[in-house]
This record gives sequence, structure tokens and C-alpha cells, in this order.
Amino acid sequence: MASIVVLSSVCCFLLLTLLVPVRAADDLSYFFGSRAVTDVLCQQKTLTKGTSTPARVGYTTNSATKLITMVTVNADRESTYGYTVQIESGNVGTNTVNFNVLGKSHLPYNIIFDFYCTP
Repeated sequence: MASIVVLSSVCCFLLLTLLVPVRAADDLSYFFGSRAVTDVLCQQKTLTKGTSTPARVGYTTNSATKLITMVTVNADRESTYGYTVQIESGNVGTNTVNFNVLGKSHLPYNIIFDFYCTP
């Protein structure tokens, strides 16, 4: 009888494991635009854990000819609390873009913005 109980426990554990969704690290990630092989990381900004939302993050290049081609936004850890990022002004493909971040009143993680630009 003991072996049946163990087998039953294993079966139930496997069933529960399959029913619980697994969150990947990129569930708390966004990206805007596209990156060419020649594009370089031109700026990195971080909203630190505990930052009040809504929060604004932006970047303007130091030249009108240096364009922001892609922006990635990533939380530094998994969480049950997500966030949203929207372009507030400017745009990818120009030299200025500003984002509005909405989420829990105080962020439970860091959010890292990577701005990629033309060389």
C-alpha cells in the first residue's frame, strides 16, 4: 500500500506542476523599435526599487543625426506585480523619446532602460 500512496503523491505533484504557469524573466520586458547590427548602446537608465509610479524616463541624443533605433525595458527580477510602459512623447527613430511607467505605487524591482542608437 505504501508504494501506491507514493505513486499517487508523485502523480498529483506532476499534475499540479503542469497546472501552475511558469513565468519567464521576459514577462516583465518591453521593447520598442528594431536594432541593426551596427547600432550601439548609447544610454542606460534605471528606475530603482521603491520608485513611486507613475514615473517618467526619457533620453535625448546629443546630435540630431544620432537617432534612437531601439529601447529595451526590463525588470531585474520576477514578480507577480507587472508594469506598463508607454511612449509619452517623441518616438523611436528620432533623437528624443520619453516613456511613462505605470505600476505598483512603489516598484518592487529595478526597471532598466537600454537606449540603442545609430553610430
